[in-house]
Amino acid sequence: YSDWAGYKQELRESQRHIWHWRDWIIEALNEDVTYDQMVRLMLAADETAPSDMDSLRATGFLARSYFRDRDQWLDNVVKHTSQAFMGVTLGCAKCHDHMYDPIPQTDYYAMRAIFEPHNIRHDRLPGSSEIAKNGVPRAYDNALGAVTYLFDAGDERRPLKDRPIAPGVPAALGGTFEPQKVDLPEFAWQPDRRDFMQQEVLAAAKKKVADAKDPLAVKAAELQLAALEAELAIEDLQASGVAPSESTFKEAAINITSLQREAAVAEAARKLAQADKTLSTAEEALAAASADDKPAQTKAQKEVDTAKKAVADATTAQEKADAALQSEPSEAFTRREQKA
Repeated sequence: YSDWAGYKQELRESQRHIWHWRDWIIEALNEDVTYDQMVRLMLAADETAPSDMDSLRATGFLARSYFRDRDQWLDNVVKHTSQAFMGVTLGCAKCHDHMYDPIPQTDYYAMRAIFEPHNIRHDRLPGSSEIAKNGVPRAYDNALGAVTYLFDAGDERRPLKDRPIAPGVPAALGGTFEPQKVDLPEFAWQPDRRDFMQQEVLAAAKKKVADAKDPLAVKAAELQLAALEAELAIEDLQASGVAPSESTFKEAAINITSLQREAAVAEAARKLAQADKTLSTAEEALAAASADDKPAQTKAQKEVDTAKKAVADATTAQEKADAALQSEPSEAFTRREQKA
């Protein structure tokens, strides 16, 4: 076991918070989880137990193989998986047929093809809003249509595009690989739809309303909260099977766009008022600066110039927001940023 490796905040190997995987291994051994079940969870908990965050920690086995270079990363996955669970050095067949075992080069790439679609992400945990501080590194399918090609002599610069390789396991070991369709819960592919995350984002918006100090700030925060609540509602509509082409969805989308436009106008007005106030303060400081104190005058003038630019920018933003509010109703609302 080791944690992630990188330079400063750069991630080069493994994954941040990979200790979740280490803890899962210890807990699984202490709880007498069977070996075959441990292997299944480490390789495919995202499909066999997609709703169980405790089990999803097991896919840290795949997360641990991460390398910044994708080809090196997948090479790690093939080597680690075959050596740990199959007892063969499949990595020796990357460039040519295995020199000792009955494993042709194509078997290496067939094994890689099994893992080609996967990627790694961090899922948030309740009460932890920053992934940088804590989160579960886990595997998920990111590109189901990804194609695996055999590399000429193992050189990733020379993929044989006329030889796509289908997923499979080494024939010499027996067994077959038969992919089956898996229906995943919504939050497996939209992690921001988990209940605790929706409650957190709502709580943050409500706190913004409570913390607002002046009428303009209160109005902007209240409209932003209303728009957020409307968007969460339309997400529920979509999750229940209502298509964007249906009138119910369209009406809800138009309502969200309207609320977002009103919120933008209120926020622009708040920022313009703040910019005007800052400019007034800066002009007073400039007027009060002694004519004999050139450094103080220079500093004060610079602050006035900066404040004037802020007022100009805020005025432009206000005009843009006003124009949008007066434009035709639209279903093209701005979707909230979603984070795992």
